[in-house]
Amino acid sequence: MKIATTLALVATLCAFGCESKKEEAPPAVTAAAPTPAPPPSPGLTPAALAKPAEPDLKVAQEAAALANKIEQTPADAEKILSAAGTSREGFVEKLYAIAEDPALSAEYARLYQPKQSG
Repeated sequence: MKIATTLALVATLCAFGCESKKEEAPPAVTAAAPTPAPPPSPGLTPAALAKPAEPDLKVAQEAAALANKIEQTPADAEKILSAAGTSREGFVEKLYAIAEDPALSAEYARLYQPKQSG
C-alpha cells in the first residue's frame, strides 16, 4: 500500500511539479562591467554549442515501465524493484530526477498508466 501511495505522490509531482519557477530573485546590480563569456572548448563545434543536449528519454521509459509493473501487482513491488536492480529509495530518487526535467516528465506521463479507481 505504501508503494501505491508513493507512486501516486510521484505521479502528482510529475504532473504538477514541472512548472517553471516564477519567483526567482532579481539579479544583483553591480557597478562592475559584465564579465565576458569564457572561450569555447576546442573540442566543441559551433553546432554543439548552439543546441542544448536532448535528455535521454530511456530513463523515463524504464521508470514508467517499472511503475506500470508495480501498479499491476503492488504486493510484488519489492521483487519487481529488486529484479530491476534498484530499491524503493533508488526508484523514488529516479522519479524525482524525472520530475525536474520537463521532457522526461512528459515522456513518463505519456507512458505511465495509473490504475483507474472505481
